[in-house]
Amino acid sequence: YTEQGLYLDALGDRAAAEACFTKARALQDPKKREVDLVLLELEAKRGNAKRAIELPKDAMGDSPSAVMLLRLADLQLVDRQYADARATVEKVRGVLGASPPAESQRQLEMLVSGLAAGEADELRDAGKRDEANAKAEEALAALSRAELASPSDLFAPLRRVQILRGL
Repeated sequence: YTEQGLYLDALGDRAAAEACFTKARALQDPKKREVDLVLLELEAKRGNAKRAIELPKDAMGDSPSAVMLLRLADLQLVDRQYADARATVEKVRGVLGASPPAESQRQLEMLVSGLAAGEADELRDAGKRDEANAKAEEALAALSRAELASPSDLFAPLRRVQILRGL
């Protein structure tokens, strides 16, 4: 049903697509929430950030997955909902535990870096240079942790250059 819904959505038949998605959601694995993740990505692709953010909140219930929380934090970051993103990052830390897989740790640290960099930009725009620099340092520290978790990933060094240019 998910594939059929995506196909119908691409054709512009949103009513039929939503009917398919409703059936697919009823059949999805309640722990993996794979259909909810597809719908989240569809809403993000449509540019509907508010709806994309609400979907995982509605779907997670009492047992959120790290994948869903990481994506939620990413969407909140993109939508500049920094306080909400920080709260979600803390939930991710709790779900991941003390020894997360390297890729999950890298994703988390990249989010922390992006969050601190976004806050630094807002502080800089408000003329709060010292606070902005402190946030930029926080962003750089998170990038260092991301590089330790996944040394072969080249995105962290590129992001480092972007942050340093903003200082």
